[in-house]
Amino acid sequence: RETQAIDLLDRLQAGLFPTGVAVRSVSISERLSGVIVLSNGLQLVFGTRDPVEATRQFLSLLPRMGVKSLDGFNTVDFRYPRGFAVTWKTVEPMGPPRPVDEHRKTRPKSG
Repeated sequence: RETQAIDLLDRLQAGLFPTGVAVRSVSISERLSGVIVLSNGLQLVFGTRDPVEATRQFLSLLPRMGVKSLDGFNTVDFRYPRGFAVTWKTVEPMGPPRPVDEHRKTRPKSG
């Protein structure tokens, strides 16, 4: 299993190089499924599909999705036979919206 993990790591690093992220960790189960965590926190979950090929296909679709980097993704799950599922990172709200006072008028400052 260790040799498989090292080979997988090398192939993933090569494929991810253009994105600017690197592999932080690889966890492979006895059933050869696992999770790859990237340097930006993105988790790649894989099952029986080749994770390198699945990642390559996913990266090739990013331009069609209008996505320029991997930073907005939380997880990409490759355990689907004909595709993948993504979860996005949540954006923290900036607070409640401020009410608008319709009666308050502002005057331009003269000067």
